[in-house]
Amino acid sequence: EKVVNLEVNKEIGLSMTEAKKNNPFLKDLKVKVPTIISYGEMEPYSWKKESLDFLNFLNFNGFICKKIVCDKDNHFSLIDTLSNCGHIIVKEMLNLSYAK
Repeated sequence: EKVVNLEVNKEIGLSMTEAKKNNPFLKDLKVKVPTIISYGEMEPYSWKKESLDFLNFLNFNGFICKKIVCDKDNHFSLIDTLSNCGHIIVKEMLNLSYAK
């Protein structure tokens, strides 16, 4: 819901109704799957905090979560990191896909 008040929302055009509908903190968590919460080290503090708040929310609801901070990344550069099969986040994502 915070995105609605950000400058970037002029381009996105997210309404408050859409934001509330898609707020993960308000979802009924029916299926618990191993989860990675990741963010770039170069993200603004409030975006990092949002990730950590969600990690805590999931843990509180019985999820098994792993936090991965991607050094020197932000949400623009992270796409390049995700294309590097040797990076820890990619390895961890692949491990999740094989989890039983």
